[in-house]
Amino acid sequence: MKSTPALDSCMKTLSQLTVFRLCATVGQSIASMIAPDKVLDLLMQALLQWGSAAWGVSSPREFYLKAKTLSYAELAECAPGAKSEWSVHLLPCLRTSRSLKCPAVEVAGYKFQQRFVYNDRNSGHSASYLFAVSRGALPEWWQCHLAVKMTLVVAAGIDQAKEKDEVVIKRLIKNDWFVDRNGWRRLKWKPHEGIFPGVMHENRELFLTTHVVQNSMLSLFNAHVFFHMDELAHRCVFMATAHVRDLLSLDSLPVSSEDLVLRGLVDMCSKCTIETAKATLDKMLKHVRPQFITPEVLLKACHGRAQKSSTFKDILLWLIGGTVTKVPKDRPRTCYADPSDCRPQIKVRIVEQLLKLASSRKRRREEGNTRCSTGSGSSSSRSSNSRSKIKES
Repeated sequence: MKSTPALDSCMKTLSQLTVFRLCATVGQSIASMIAPDKVLDLLMQALLQWGSAAWGVSSPREFYLKAKTLSYAELAECAPGAKSEWSVHLLPCLRTSRSLKCPAVEVAGYKFQQRFVYNDRNSGHSASYLFAVSRGALPEWWQCHLAVKMTLVVAAGIDQAKEKDEVVIKRLIKNDWFVDRNGWRRLKWKPHEGIFPGVMHENRELFLTTHVVQNSMLSLFNAHVFFHMDELAHRCVFMATAHVRDLLSLDSLPVSSEDLVLRGLVDMCSKCTIETAKATLDKMLKHVRPQFITPEVLLKACHGRAQKSSTFKDILLWLIGGTVTKVPKDRPRTCYADPSDCRPQIKVRIVEQLLKLASSRKRRREEGNTRCSTGSGSSSSRSSNSRSKIKES
């Protein structure tokens, strides 16, 4: 479906603030639309026109890289966000729990909560976890891309008599903070000793301020890619591995067969260096459903870059009944045209290939022996002729 000139011209006039808000609104309502893939096709074409006018980008690759590399400061000016302020006196809380939960905040349909974990009483080691409590009406293929700014202020002990209160401030900024399917991301504060200096550090007031902004434009771009994973090889080649893996992990991935996924991954890595292809496939192939791949596609992959991947070797081992550390998902995706288990046919084809290989090696050996014997006979004949000529002379 092609975008209309009127839509393109209208999009070009929008500010960055309006475009980000539009993307966030689409995410919260698209699950109820009849044809979300068609809607995303139209919006993505219009967004590329906007990106050309506003950012000077001329391709989906450039648009993605620009959206992905927006800093917290840039996103804070235009993207949907929320602020969470939380203060607590550590000593009473830590008598009952080493983990403190901050109040939840909602950003563009997602609800987030922060947890402060105080690990070691002596060293003062601490960490903060940001995790998604719920995704509201957002579909599972609408990814969560955040930029986070956290400010931690630790005031001096309330009961300690000091002429001047001691305050320690730590700031942490993450620009592209992707919250995957598990929903947990850890923000670790360093140095630990700098947060809780001196003795009796538990007797302090903790002030934690968190600003969270949602990169809804990047979410929309990746949602559009989700509906075109049958063209994985050229649509995902420039995307972050974590973003593609998250899409591949979904049961709802709209592909008619798993052949498209494996073929696309192998083709995507065909022009990479061997080391890059191996590292990429080791991560990506963990989300492939190998028992639904036809033998022809699987055997063809054995001749490409996949043969260097340890994950691919584990897949082959598992298909023939071997033991592996992580068993692949054994359920078909919801959009398969034929969800039949291909393992019986795969085992037969593997046996056929082994027999064919053995037969080929035997034939080459016999041909080699024949050449050797022929060569030896010719050599003897030439030697005999030489001796005859010498006697005649």
